[in-house]
Amino acid sequence: MRTGVLASPALEAAAGEDPAVADAVGRAADLAPLRGNADVGEVAGAVAWLASHDAAYVTGIVLPLDSGLGIGLGL
Repeated sequence: MRTGVLASPALEAAAGEDPAVADAVGRAADLAPLRGNADVGEVAGAVAWLASHDAAYVTGIVLPLDSGLGIGLGL
């Protein structure tokens, strides 16, 4: 998996303490076509799906979970 910025309690705390972190998180959200950052629950859901029988034939991929940030950055 390739994640972008993940909204989490730790990140929220860091952003509350450091304006530069808050600015970077906001810029990442603005660059993502879906205009937001994934949260850890969304990533956990993707992990659970990959571990399930429904994904039994999924092999050799890098799954982007980045709200489209990779596209916004031209990756």
